[in-house]
Amino acid sequence: MMIRADPPKPGANCPVVLAVDDDKAALEWIATVLKKYEVLTTTNGADALDVVRSRRVDCVLLDLLMPGIDGLQVLSQIKAVDPDLDVILASGVVQPQAISTAMKRGAFEYLVKPFAKEDLLGLVAEAVGRRRANVATLLLIGADAGVIASIAVILEPHMTVATAVPRLDALPDPGRHAPSVVVYDAGLATPSAANLVERLRERYSRSKILMLIDPDIGRPTHPNITVIAKPYQLHDVLQHITTLAPGLSGLSVHSSRLGAPLLRLMDFVAKSYRKPVRAQDLARAVGCSVHHLGHIAHERLGISLMEYLTRFRLEVARHLLTATRLTIDQVAGEAGFSSASHLSRAFLAHSGYRPGDYRRRVRIAGMWPPQTMRPPER
Repeated sequence: MMIRADPPKPGANCPVVLAVDDDKAALEWIATVLKKYEVLTTTNGADALDVVRSRRVDCVLLDLLMPGIDGLQVLSQIKAVDPDLDVILASGVVQPQAISTAMKRGAFEYLVKPFAKEDLLGLVAEAVGRRRANVATLLLIGADAGVIASIAVILEPHMTVATAVPRLDALPDPGRHAPSVVVYDAGLATPSAANLVERLRERYSRSKILMLIDPDIGRPTHPNITVIAKPYQLHDVLQHITTLAPGLSGLSVHSSRLGAPLLRLMDFVAKSYRKPVRAQDLARAVGCSVHHLGHIAHERLGISLMEYLTRFRLEVARHLLTATRLTIDQVAGEAGFSSASHLSRAFLAHSGYRPGDYRRRVRIAGMWPPQTMRPPER
């Protein structure tokens, strides 16, 4: 049975949310909470699949336990019909195995009933925003955490960024996401680097690949592979990414405004993030006053000098949590934090996760970052 709740006014380009639950009272509550959306409700999986096949839907809220076709089966079939449609799973019972399976099959997130309306509104808004913006996904692969963080800290506000070390067994699951661009910091010319490029091309066959290589490494000739020879400027890498990933005009404008002082700042931080660093050290390395450099950072990055340093270290930590088996204490030290508790507080404030929780989520999601990463409000 299909019910349309609170239909939008004619002509309104209103996002469409499909709620699927055998509890009609739960559906009525969801429709009331999501009153700014066009909400379609159904009590069974078969009807839900008919809706997804027949019309545009921007987000699905799906109950895990239903008679007939259960939530996991419906999730798999929705993803087969529309791989980019985000599905939020809901369950009244915590079932770790089922949740793990759902995340591997492409669920956007899960909610445990009874959930707060703020949690529902936040996740639906994020899912709809991703659907409407068609957010690009980028995969950064490299052994140097400083290089990874230099790129990731600029890209994170503009796209979903996953990171990995250059090992086949450590690469994110291509069945969960197809990254728009894969950036591989190949380093020295070795047979293993050339072999990994071929494996990347096979594994992420629909993705564009950008290689950062030493000048003497053999250059691949495949049309989906772009090469930048070292030494390179960060600005050049960012411009190539905006060319390869459609819809990143904002990043293109952003990277073109970095300028020499910020590029020197980023280079210094990439080499010094493990050490205790003050704003005066950053300014001295760049060759200008703290006030002037702080003004440039705020104007062009939207954050303070020390906030840039913190976010850089957080990207290093995120990479190490994803790609290594280091303890939280070891990750904190490698990323330049004074202690594990310091890292934990900063990581929670930036992402909404404790470091250990983040690492578990990444592994559940096939080595892709959780979809609810959120930067702090400015």
